[in-house]
Amino acid sequence: SRQFDAEVYPVGFVPELGVIVGLSMGVTYGGCSSSPSYNVQTKTHPFLHSIVRHVLKSGNTDRATDVASQFSAVPHFAHSLELLLHETLQETGANDSKKAPPKHTRDLSGVLIAHHPLAPRDALLQRVVELLRPFPQFPEVVMCCARKMDIIYWPRLFKFVGRPTPLFDKCIEARQVHTAASYLRILQNIEVLSV
Repeated sequence: SRQFDAEVYPVGFVPELGVIVGLSMGVTYGGCSSSPSYNVQTKTHPFLHSIVRHVLKSGNTDRATDVASQFSAVPHFAHSLELLLHETLQETGANDSKKAPPKHTRDLSGVLIAHHPLAPRDALLQRVVELLRPFPQFPEVVMCCARKMDIIYWPRLFKFVGRPTPLFDKCIEARQVHTAASYLRILQNIEVLSV
């Protein structure tokens, strides 16, 4: 997000890592003194997801993919993708009642046909998912996002990313046991497992 922790004073950024660097004051008690000890702590805040979402909102999916790909080797890349998906879900899911009106066209025989296009909020979420899907971190990103949100929002998430079972299977195939194990809770709650 473009929001920065109010307790952190931004002092710079590291563009090659996609993070803003800030300082905050820490207080510790203990030791042989009854007085508190103050220390300065360095904190980082990723900004990649905000830039990618902004570029996607402008409709430039190719550019957003290029920007994201440039950061694919940084240690927190999966976390940035998770933030992108989670914040987009929050932003676009807030106005669930707003749906695009159906567009009507006539077929060759003159019969009126209603087309239900994606609402603009759904179009952004769809672009985010399309951007994330080719990255190998996609199953992990979806799992982390789902595990951090209330279960009532899962149907909307999995409507766009697809069913969780194939994502679980990908994790098993890639020997990502930790991620696959985390999918078990999701599978338990969203799908009926056949015995």
